[in-house]
Amino acid sequence: MKSRVSIFMLILTFLWSCRQDENGLQKIDQVLQLYIKNTLGQDLLNSSSTGYFQNLTMKDIGGIRDQMSISGYSLKKDQNGQNYLEYIAGAKRNLTDSISADHKKYRSDMILLLSTSATDSVDVDTLSVFYDWTPQVFQIQTVNYNGKKVFTKTEGQPNAVTVIK
Repeated sequence: MKSRVSIFMLILTFLWSCRQDENGLQKIDQVLQLYIKNTLGQDLLNSSSTGYFQNLTMKDIGGIRDQMSISGYSLKKDQNGQNYLEYIAGAKRNLTDSISADHKKYRSDMILLLSTSATDSVDVDTLSVFYDWTPQVFQIQTVNYNGKKVFTKTEGQPNAVTVIK
């Protein structure tokens, strides 16, 4: 019995010594909130809005094969009842610049297929998400929508983008 307790204490001491301190953890800030509104400010992801998008699909255009479906997104509501598309991950992140071993930049490119009904024409919009990586943080840096920069990271703020269609 004493040997079991000794072995347990030895294992516990080993595991305790191998743990990382909190300074060794990388902060990950990769969740994007995409709001889509019309020129009147109406939520186009809300089924009670005129001309809302009933169908929304995201596809990766930067991966090994073009237009692979992305599953890392969902429709959500914020505390004010506004609908948004939450994109977490799913599109391939391509290395665009390796400034150093401790600083890298990545990019994900995707298309959004939006339609107001099953029979309507489909809007095809592009979304490019640019990431910054260091051992301390991996975060969204900028976002382009249809080739136009619509977001630049502000430290401590959510990655929320509103586009007007």
